[in-house]
Amino acid sequence: MGPPGVLRGAVLAQQEGGRWILTLIGLMGNRPPTDDAGFRAFAKSLLSREIAELVETGTPLDDAVPASYPSNVRRRYDRVARFPEGYVVLGDAICSFNPMYGQGMSVAALECVALADTLAGPADGNLGRRFFQRAAPVLDTPWMLAAGNDLRLTNPDAPVGRATKFVRWYMDRLHRAARTDVIVATAFLRVAGLLEPPGSLFKPALAIRVLAIRH
Repeated sequence: MGPPGVLRGAVLAQQEGGRWILTLIGLMGNRPPTDDAGFRAFAKSLLSREIAELVETGTPLDDAVPASYPSNVRRRYDRVARFPEGYVVLGDAICSFNPMYGQGMSVAALECVALADTLAGPADGNLGRRFFQRAAPVLDTPWMLAAGNDLRLTNPDAPVGRATKFVRWYMDRLHRAARTDVIVATAFLRVAGLLEPPGSLFKPALAIRVLAIRH
């Protein structure tokens, strides 16, 4: 996605055999068209010229398929005092994210690990409570990334504290640096893929590369 207020973006992923998967993204009513002409026009409206060039020069393998998602939702079962014994909630039923961030399956897998760890612990009869308490930290980072960035994009003028302003300023620079710096891009993707904590993006060696980029 682009800077705050820019409600159009795309995800382009290379596949085997010289193929690519392209997802056009629009927020707040900016729905990408599925007809060929509209699809191409939407791609041309993006900040990235490379995506538009690929659309113009590439050969479609199939028709575009629309999908929509209303909002990020997190249900705080970890704050519920009573929960039916022997039951737990997993996946999108406990927390669902804007799919443009590509974190849903990874989070669900980490929830399964948390459930396995819970089942391996003492059987004190409070399975749901114990699991939800263990799963909550798993959800904190992807929730912050998805819900926080959606708010940054759709409501850039919302009042925030100084710390949040600094983080947004830094992340805007990091995103720009990632367009041309493979080290910065890899660091960001590792955080987005839940392989590293968000704090790793502020390590001095990486921060120097982010702050040195010319805009």
